[in-house]
Amino acid sequence: MRFSINIPNFGDFADPRNVATVAAATEQGGWEGLFVWDHVPHRQRQGRPSRDTWMLLTAAALPVPFVLHQGPVVG
Repeated sequence: MRFSINIPNFGDFADPRNVATVAAATEQGGWEGLFVWDHVPHRQRQGRPSRDTWMLLTAAALPVPFVLHQGPVVG
């Protein structure tokens, strides 16, 4: 794999529908992977929604289950 899209697990990307839309666009755009950050929320993001990374990866797999490489980004 050479090229991928990485998205956070908070803000607009906390909505599984948005993640599924991004996954479909990622595949249609020819990207090879979609990775979701695996970060615990902290004070600077208070008030912004966040979701479990694995739940968001499940949403990403629904529109393109066998095409994209997917996984968490831990840093």
